[in-house]
Amino acid sequence: MISSTHLELREIKICFEFRAPSETMTDLNRASRQQTSQTPKPSIIAHLFTDLDGTSLAVFRIAFGLIMHWEVWRYFLNDWIREYYIWPAFNFPYPFFEWVTPWAGSGMFLHFAVLGILSLFITTGLFYRISAPLFFVGITYVFLLEESHYLNHMYLVCLLSFLLIFVPANRCLSLDKIIIGKGWGTKIPAWSLYLIGSQIAIPYFFGGVAKIGTDWLLARPLAIGLAGFADLPLVGPMFEQTWGLLFIAYSGLLLDLFIVPLLLWPRSRSIAFSLITGFHLLNAFWFQIGIFPWFMMLAGTIFFSPDWPQKMLMRIKSVSRLGQWGVGITGLLGGLIAWAAIGLSLVPILVGILSGLVISWLAIDALWPEEKSLSLPNKTFYTITKSHKVTSILLALWMIFQVTIPLRHYLIPSVVHWTEEGHRFAWHMKLRAKEAKVRFFAYKPKTGEAKSINPLFTLTARQYQKMSSRPDMIRQFSRYLKLNLDPTGTEGIEIRVDAVASLNGRPEQRLIDPKVDLASVKTSKLAKNFWIIPLNNP
Repeated sequence: MISSTHLELREIKICFEFRAPSETMTDLNRASRQQTSQTPKPSIIAHLFTDLDGTSLAVFRIAFGLIMHWEVWRYFLNDWIREYYIWPAFNFPYPFFEWVTPWAGSGMFLHFAVLGILSLFITTGLFYRISAPLFFVGITYVFLLEESHYLNHMYLVCLLSFLLIFVPANRCLSLDKIIIGKGWGTKIPAWSLYLIGSQIAIPYFFGGVAKIGTDWLLARPLAIGLAGFADLPLVGPMFEQTWGLLFIAYSGLLLDLFIVPLLLWPRSRSIAFSLITGFHLLNAFWFQIGIFPWFMMLAGTIFFSPDWPQKMLMRIKSVSRLGQWGVGITGLLGGLIAWAAIGLSLVPILVGILSGLVISWLAIDALWPEEKSLSLPNKTFYTITKSHKVTSILLALWMIFQVTIPLRHYLIPSVVHWTEEGHRFAWHMKLRAKEAKVRFFAYKPKTGEAKSINPLFTLTARQYQKMSSRPDMIRQFSRYLKLNLDPTGTEGIEIRVDAVASLNGRPEQRLIDPKVDLASVKTSKLAKNFWIIPLNNP
């Protein structure tokens, strides 16, 4: 009996034996290693199709649609529809898209009205699978109408609107889910977030690459672009000093190259998001570049954890009442700064408020981190199917395309900011300040007669200003003039130009060979064009 009781007590002692936290962590780590050794390592394709929370993508969809609606409103408000697409007698088409022309009559106003409605559908997630492709077609049509209106951020809008067709951005926070998608769930495949995040990262990274080895490192474009802000209090005098301009130039370079990794890393995320918020606010104030700064501020959240909106709300609820007041004040301060930067405009103020709230949340998380869970990660990896492989191949092809297009100008032995060869679609932003003038002549080789042509009889002032520094657009307009002056070609008229330009403060020099008939000259998109005179002082 004594022996039996002794054994029972010993068993009870073993069952209730105290385990230190460090020993528990050791066991968890050992279990994790055993699980890893027993389970085959998932492939890249398996990771692409892992289920992730869809809230972050939904917030991106809402922000995208809201900012697009604001952009459409700006076109109506500033009468840009009439100025850009109705008044001009000639539009500069993109190569291979000469067949894209503006709608007649009031068609362009109706087109933008439809874009405004579609952008609201995207924001609310209503009829998303129809509104997303229609918006892509509509906004890309507008983009292709006029090459003189090329903007990097509108190119990015076209790319993102295309990608939104394929990602399930209406799984959360959408009317579609309320009306028809009650059984959808809130999970999305990981590739959806990776694809949108990569597309946002590309302008940053290649914008930084483009700054290397150019006038940017000497702050020449900044010296010209910021010359009008020298009278600002506190920071104004810095714009007149070489050290100040170089500080801004190199800060911008480093931010472009490293901001995405810093946003991805949780420990640096608070500082990184504060940096890009300040960076884009300054851009909005200094350069007045439309929707781009405000959109990129919110787009930076795509690099956070997929469920960051829930985490932010729960974290703010968990802090003291005083802390919640601090978060609210920071949000209001963000809205006030946005108001100061751009004036009384609803969308930028909302972006400023949300950015302030996000900065507060990230700061709270950085200063008072929550305890981490000891539970092992639980990811579901699906069996790889043929459709998974096809999707992965398409994703790879898209990324190869996005990486190679910005680098194509390196194949051309010329100064890209002078010749503009390979400049578009390469994410070269604020790297050149060009002053240019161009005169056109209808020249008759048989008689030597040259008749001057005033381009402003056909072009708007904006079209002329953009064209005068871009050789390919000068050539386009020369062909238009030839077709109007000598449609049959029987008179043998040549179109020659006297074009001069100055790049980033350099002395003015000739841009195009004045003896070349630009109406008949052959051009290349991937090779140097002989009729463009090289820059004398690269």
